[in-house]
Amino acid sequence: MTTTPRQCAFEIIRQFDKLWMRPSSSRLKADSLINSVLLTNRKYWAPEDQALFTALVYTTLRHWVWLDYVIKKQSVRELNKIMPDARALLRLGITQLTLMDKIPPHAAVHTTVELAKKKRMHDDRVVSFINGVLRGVQRRLQAEGFPPPTEPDDPVVFLSLKHYVPAWIVERLISQYGMDTAKTFLKDLNTKANTAIRINTLKITIEAYKETLTQAGVVFETVDSNIPEALSLPAFSGSPTTLPGYSEGHFTVQDLSSCRVAHWVDPQPSEVVFDLCAAPGGKTTHMAALMNNTGKLVAVEPAKERLTTLHENIQRLGVSNVDVCEAAAETFGYLQKADRILVDAPCSGLGTARRHPEVLLQVRPEEFDRYTQTQLAILENAVKLLKPEGVLVYSTCSIDKAENDAVIDSLLAKCPTLLLEKKEQFLPNPQFDGFFMARLRLKP
Repeated sequence: MTTTPRQCAFEIIRQFDKLWMRPSSSRLKADSLINSVLLTNRKYWAPEDQALFTALVYTTLRHWVWLDYVIKKQSVRELNKIMPDARALLRLGITQLTLMDKIPPHAAVHTTVELAKKKRMHDDRVVSFINGVLRGVQRRLQAEGFPPPTEPDDPVVFLSLKHYVPAWIVERLISQYGMDTAKTFLKDLNTKANTAIRINTLKITIEAYKETLTQAGVVFETVDSNIPEALSLPAFSGSPTTLPGYSEGHFTVQDLSSCRVAHWVDPQPSEVVFDLCAAPGGKTTHMAALMNNTGKLVAVEPAKERLTTLHENIQRLGVSNVDVCEAAAETFGYLQKADRILVDAPCSGLGTARRHPEVLLQVRPEEFDRYTQTQLAILENAVKLLKPEGVLVYSTCSIDKAENDAVIDSLLAKCPTLLLEKKEQFLPNPQFDGFFMARLRLKP
């Protein structure tokens, strides 16, 4: 017997609830979980079932803060006193009631209650509780709804609920960037992210692949002339694996911000280049393409499961100048020193929440100290591996200043032999994820 889209969505939401209530250093990735379910059920589900499942998961994750606000307003029980499975089902039901216009309210309530029965909640009282909360939400939506506090009364909570971002992150952004910039970022965080790809010039020319897309009727645009191989596909909503040339390695999925990084490194064909945080391989393979598969590119990654993905991408994209090393970037050593080193460091990922809303549910304030310590340790080791006059590029997919400007300031204080050539914080916008980059050079 196959499972239904709602059942599978519930299972994923339940996993995120566990991490939401009990923070963990491990991270879940929504796209990986969704793709795994779709792979298993694609032959059983019609296209509309696949679309429903995907929409249920992403919509619930994106609006988690709002959903919990509604539950708190409607439930007689405190949120943390509600059984985890019941919490997950309530979020799923309220998503359908408040955020998905194509699902009739009675269907949203009925299917959620029936799913509660199938999951054999502890007793009938739990099923009745879920039914009561959902019907209460339904009635209230027809009356006054669930208005948030006004902005003058509580701007942090107002912005948190308006843009579906945890209040502590809103407060942190305001303190770092000021109210106006924080508002712009929060607004852009909820714009739909276009599919973005990078043409693999090791396999096909930019113009030839653009012609392939044109013949296939795929609309594309070059958003930044400095990265002509990076394309945005504003009208495309399917799986990138269905685009022409995927299996041939003609392109890879890569956000436009991420595509900027390899150009900041500017690797040359004859050089030795290290990528100290390489998996899943987008920037590694991009640098290989800029080097035209010559020179030596050393890709470092400590996690075995991520190494598998790195090897798969290297093979599919036809990269041949990479030496993959299973090692920790903080302690990695090599016989040769590098002309250029990229440290695309592990970070909070706050800049990618436009594409990965689950990031907002999993990052915690106390993690920033741990991230910055790791980032600095990797950078200090990178300096030891660099040739005199060599280039070091540091990048994160974060917009938090503790991980970005503060890390570079600390590095420069510890390593006076480094010269900062340039740095830039790219805030998220409708085309780009949030990214930080700094380019440094080791003095002779």
